[in-house]
Amino acid sequence: VTDDQYLLIEQKSTKQTGPTSDQQLEAAGREIVRVIRHDAVKLATATVLVGNHREGALALAIGRILANQGVSVAAVFLASIGDPVNDHVAFQKRLFMQAGGKVIDESELAAVDLIVDGVVGRDASGKIAAAGTKLATLVAAVVKNVPVASIETPFPATLTSSWKWLFAIGFPK
Repeated sequence: VTDDQYLLIEQKSTKQTGPTSDQQLEAAGREIVRVIRHDAVKLATATVLVGNHREGALALAIGRILANQGVSVAAVFLASIGDPVNDHVAFQKRLFMQAGGKVIDESELAAVDLIVDGVVGRDASGKIAAAGTKLATLVAAVVKNVPVASIETPFPATLTSSWKWLFAIGFPK
């Protein structure tokens, strides 16, 4: 199944069976946090890496849920996209900020207990992938031996030794 076919199946499934994209993101976010909380020994701080697509929105939802649970969460957005902000990302960013999450730039990266990777999505262009690789290199220089939870598409190779989870989100009918 191609990416375009997958998206078409997902859209038809949503129209026929219910939950909106935002509801799907919320449900997926809660389950991902449940898995992370089950496996994580210490979780006081997290950094969410956000691309301008649905996977980035899911990363923000995860960050918001963690913030609501008392984790100090910061989000770093890809700086060089230049495209209008995805509606899902804009919505989740507002909720993330209301939950106490903060937005930082790459120069403010610091040691954390968890990285949530929503950088390179299923529908990411080469431009986004290149920006994601640049961000991965910066993160790898600052954050060492930290578990990474990647959504849909694994984080660029600079952090592969830190992968703990790779979440492939599908919404069956």
